[in-house]
Amino acid sequence: MGVDPKNALIEGEITSIDLDKRILYVKRRDEPVFFCELTEFFQGDISLPIERVFHAVKFSNDQKINVADVSVEDLIKSRYSKFSDGKIYLDTCLVGKYLSSRDVAGSKGTTLLSEKWVLSITQNGRP
Repeated sequence: MGVDPKNALIEGEITSIDLDKRILYVKRRDEPVFFCELTEFFQGDISLPIERVFHAVKFSNDQKINVADVSVEDLIKSRYSKFSDGKIYLDTCLVGKYLSSRDVAGSKGTTLLSEKWVLSITQNGRP
């Protein structure tokens, strides 16, 4: 059974990049994530809701970046496809930085916005 593309999303901090092999390693993922000539990277607001990355987001050309501009510790949200060889390839990839506690009211340290949303639901029963 394949991965449902509507639910195929990778989110996390980049821990390592190998541009020659076209591989990214993402925190809390044991397997490498691959990119290819069809992978598009865009720099933007990483707090963009996950649902917006699931669907065909229209990024502007001035947001488009080269993979060489992606750094360790950058945060990514990306749709992906898993091929028959078991490799995971990124599709459209949003790249940004962690939000600092100054950027998000009530934040303690650097936490993904989606994690804050889940915490809010857990504590309050609603977002």
